[in-house]
Amino acid sequence: MKYLVISTMLIIIGASLCVINFIAPYVIVIYEAVQVPYQVTENRTSLLEHAEDYSIGEYSYSGYNLEAGKSIIISWQADYSVIVYLMTESQYNVFLATRYAGNLKSDIGMSGSFSYPISFNGKYYVVIYNPNWILIRVRIVFYEAKLSWQETVTRYRIENVPREVRTNAYLYSGLIVMAIGIVMLPIIKKRQPFNPRS
Repeated sequence: MKYLVISTMLIIIGASLCVINFIAPYVIVIYEAVQVPYQVTENRTSLLEHAEDYSIGEYSYSGYNLEAGKSIIISWQADYSVIVYLMTESQYNVFLATRYAGNLKSDIGMSGSFSYPISFNGKYYVVIYNPNWILIRVRIVFYEAKLSWQETVTRYRIENVPREVRTNAYLYSGLIVMAIGIVMLPIIKKRQPFNPRS
């Protein structure tokens, strides 16, 4: 009788575990390596022009089509002092006609560098003016114009991200327990004492 109770209990427990597996399965947490995007702001530069070892009389000029949101950087070195202007297209046209040098920015010296943020798309001019052009020509050792701006780019990093995984642990455990209980039944029947009728 005792073994019959144990067998029955095993079958009930095993069946309960199988039911629990579908209602509230056993969950484990695993970690997966995934690519996670993130954004960074990077500085960019682009060369517009680089020239070396040339001479000018009254002036020289360079024109560039520039976009808003970037900055133009002008650098130079000469053997005499020069005036360097950054002009819009309309200012440059006035300069050609009248030599009046309206400008966005300017600097004077044998060498120097300055930058200017571009606020609208358009044609811009850099004029190197020789204030002593009647007397001398000026040798430009080097002249350079470049753009700089900031750009947001997407990068990726590897991170271990947790993920819940449902398992059939209760189901398999329940089936094993039920199987033990069922296997015990014929053994119990064999162990029952034989009571012959009198």
